[in-house]
Amino acid sequence: ATVRVVEGCGLAASSSFGYSGRRRARATLLAHPVERAVALERLARLQLWQEAQAEKNLLSLVGQTVTVLLETKSQRAVVLADDADKEGTTLGANAPETDAAPLEYWQGKTPHGLTVNIALPPRGTEKGWSGAMLPVYIEAKARHSLEGRKAGEPW
Repeated sequence: ATVRVVEGCGLAASSSFGYSGRRRARATLLAHPVERAVALERLARLQLWQEAQAEKNLLSLVGQTVTVLLETKSQRAVVLADDADKEGTTLGANAPETDAAPLEYWQGKTPHGLTVNIALPPRGTEKGWSGAMLPVYIEAKARHSLEGRKAGEPW
């Protein structure tokens, strides 16, 4: 029943957990509590279904241009443009072509809250790219995020 409800909502992502028998938890009020093994199996099914939905959602954006609100430098390492096209670098095949030296990996959010990582040249302001709205062409899907490249000028 829970999967049908979540499916009807069209959620791109969700957090889920099993009810707890802890004191003051709502689950303690149930007249016929669900056995722990059954609850865990149901939770696992819900999470597998949600993971598949998230995968579909991310894949639907590959090949699209979306507006991204850049937030902060990504946890990924700084990539030198000279090495960006070599296998084994942080960017690999998705590195943008540029003659400028080091590229910084930034992350931001789509209007629907999905995380996008993008390599950009350093920006000569105190905040860098933080707060910029940028058209981004989505090139690939990572496990829980998207990889893109600059597709227009920021505003």
